[in-house]
Amino acid sequence: MARDVNHYWSGDISESSSKDIRSATGVELTNQRILRRLLTSPGEYPWHPEYGAGLPREIGSTADRRRIEQIIRSNLALEQAVARTPLPVITISPLSEGTGPKYSWNTDERTWSRGIFVSISYTESATKTRASLQFDLEN
Repeated sequence: MARDVNHYWSGDISESSSKDIRSATGVELTNQRILRRLLTSPGEYPWHPEYGAGLPREIGSTADRRRIEQIIRSNLALEQAVARTPLPVITISPLSEGTGPKYSWNTDERTWSRGIFVSISYTESATKTRASLQFDLEN
């Protein structure tokens, strides 16, 4: 089973109970890799300029769930740890402003004014375990 440093996007490296650098495996590692790929913009890694989906660039753009779903789906297909079948289930919802319903979108401007909520359900290829990942992208 593959191991890597336990590190979620924009977070700190965490330590294990023995004060070593904590490692991640299985679904936890796959979720970290998915987040890294989706949130990295192409060109950010000098040695791999094609790496990344650039999902944060979609905030404030014209609301197009199909385009965002396609960006996510095509990048999930590049992750070896995500099984090809069954296909991942991707749900994209806009975040609302302040209080009120959690998810709504600006119908007048047809943009993701505050951000989006993404939910991905997929099968981990090595174990055939169903897994999920949810995250917000906010302005």
